[in-house]
Amino acid sequence: WVIPVGGSWRLMRGGIYRWTIRIEQKCSGRPQLQLGIHGANHNQPWRLVTTSRCSWSRDDEPWQDRPGGDRLIDEGSFVHIEVDMRGINSTTGSFSLAIDDGPFEEFFDDIPLSQPYSLIPVVSMGGNQSRVRLCPNY
Repeated sequence: WVIPVGGSWRLMRGGIYRWTIRIEQKCSGRPQLQLGIHGANHNQPWRLVTTSRCSWSRDDEPWQDRPGGDRLIDEGSFVHIEVDMRGINSTTGSFSLAIDDGPFEEFFDDIPLSQPYSLIPVVSMGGNQSRVRLCPNY
């Protein structure tokens, strides 16, 4: 089980959204966190990346391996997230993520833009005393 914590920010078609979070503390017994976006009221669509391996999942599909191999997002890491909902050359949006000073990697290019509702940023935490901090924009 993980508990999704959603922000009050609403991601809408036409915008590009960027935020940075710092992983301050992970639970030693259940250190995996999931970072991403959910539909309104935590309904689908879901687009999530896990901190334990940078594997990813959409909706209720099985977790997929990161194409470049496993990558740990550990305590102290800064995670930069970009969600592009502009639909400039596509009918879908994208979700990209960078760790610390590394390059951005696109994890999803299939975020539906035709939905009449907004999306919300989420952090799902599975363990006691996990803590993340929203940082000033990069």
